[in-house]
Amino acid sequence: VAAHIEELEKNVEAIAAELSPLELAKLQVFVHTHDTFKGIARKGAKIEDPESHASLARRFVEEVLGETALSPVIQYHDELYALWRLEQREGKLDGERYNRLVNAVEDWDTFITTKLVDNITVGKSLEPTEWALRLIEGDDRIELSFDPWARMNKILESRGFQSSAKS
Repeated sequence: VAAHIEELEKNVEAIAAELSPLELAKLQVFVHTHDTFKGIARKGAKIEDPESHASLARRFVEEVLGETALSPVIQYHDELYALWRLEQREGKLDGERYNRLVNAVEDWDTFITTKLVDNITVGKSLEPTEWALRLIEGDDRIELSFDPWARMNKILESRGFQSSAKS
């Protein structure tokens, strides 16, 4: 987990200049909590299971900060990846599950930024992240205050990775 946190801190650093102090603080909380409980989580637990690493992290953050718009960001941080994997396996998007995600997340700027920060790391394919960005681009219910492709490319370039095809 420590090495993962270190990688994510580099990603946050790459975009820090374009973030407000509040946005930066939310990302720091996310970076240092979202996967911290993997070691004690129930193996194979679904995202909403109270014993999943996401639920344990959410509960911890809520004990410290109370329930905030960051709560569902932490709880569902792996949901777009899970939806991508499901679509790869079954050939179609689970629309009901996706709609639950859209309804659960209030702060899409933070949610998508955490997706970028968490998934642009050594050894991870960009395919699920690019799929997620295309999915939300086509959803009128989701509005972002930034260009996620440009933000993704900024992180990629800062890490010496090849930029995404779309920007």
